[in-house]
Amino acid sequence: MALSPEDVIKKSFSATHLRRGYDETQVDDFLDEVVVELRRLLAEQDDLVAQLDDCRSGQYDGDYAGGAAAFAGGADEAQLEQVRREREELVAELDRLTAQLDARRVEADEVEADTTRRVEAARLKAAEAESQANEELQGRLQGELLELQQKVESTRDEAQSAEARLAELRQQVAEAEQAGREAEQATRAAQQAADEARRAADEAEGRATAAHAAVAAAPAAAAAAPAAPAAPTEDPTKIIELAQRLHDQHVAEGEETKQRLIGEGNEYRDRVISEADAQANNLIREGQEKHDELVATGQAEHDKLVNTGQAEHDRLVAEGGQRRDTLVGEAETKRANILTDLESRQSTLSTKIDELKTFEGDYRAKLRGYLNEQIDFLDRDGDGIDDRLQ
Repeated sequence: MALSPEDVIKKSFSATHLRRGYDETQVDDFLDEVVVELRRLLAEQDDLVAQLDDCRSGQYDGDYAGGAAAFAGGADEAQLEQVRREREELVAELDRLTAQLDARRVEADEVEADTTRRVEAARLKAAEAESQANEELQGRLQGELLELQQKVESTRDEAQSAEARLAELRQQVAEAEQAGREAEQATRAAQQAADEARRAADEAEGRATAAHAAVAAAPAAAAAAPAAPAAPTEDPTKIIELAQRLHDQHVAEGEETKQRLIGEGNEYRDRVISEADAQANNLIREGQEKHDELVATGQAEHDKLVNTGQAEHDRLVAEGGQRRDTLVGEAETKRANILTDLESRQSTLSTKIDELKTFEGDYRAKLRGYLNEQIDFLDRDGDGIDDRLQ
């Protein structure tokens, strides 16, 4: 089917996906059709020129040859020469456009390949940066984790020291309780001493009572033996008072010693227990505060590192995407400019082809009219000689 200017104007291409422009295969096929049609027209024109040359070479004699020479010798000869020149120019222009199209196609392929390489390089760079950021983040996290483990070990050691101190305090409490028990035993010993003193006082009181009875029996004995000398005797009242005083003194001393020892034991026990409880509570509070501080610091540092790594990852990904979009946009813009230039040149070439077709039609009509006039001339006369020459 012949390619007309309307076909060129009405020709449409399907849009490609993910990029602007037209399908390269369809554009190439259409340009191939244009080239084939141009070559066919040029071949047909060459055939017509060859037929015209045959007519000039003497296919017709007499006035026909003279008339053809006269017809072709004027403006038509100049027009034919102009057609030849235009044909040669069109062929050269077509070859130049074809070469330029191939060059632009190669350039577009190179631009696309370069864009692909840049996008891939940007993607690799983003992946490498992400991997590096992840490695740095992992290294920092491992360092922080090691430091936190060391701090936990230190806290554990401190807790063990506190437990040892608490055990020591408990030992001191046990010793205080033992001292209290010993004080209680001393108190019981004092009580026993007081009891013994009381028994001794009772014995002294018994002896005093016996002495008092002996004193009462003394007058009877004196009456029975008046000649015996009088023996010296002690006052039983003084003996009783002395025994009672010793008894009261021993009891008071025992009670005082008992109360003093019990008070000292209880005071020492309470003091040691209070100090142990206070120190234990202090160590437990300090250990808990240190633990909470280390946990909070580690969590804050972990969150900071994670946020920093995520921000760096997002920045690299955004930069890579922006760079990729820029490269793709530049490539698509350049490709669109190339296609626009080719379409403009194609439109110009189509216009020249239409002009050439119009000239060809006019030339054929003129040639056909001239030949018809010569045939009519031959038919009217019959002898092939111009009436003006007879």
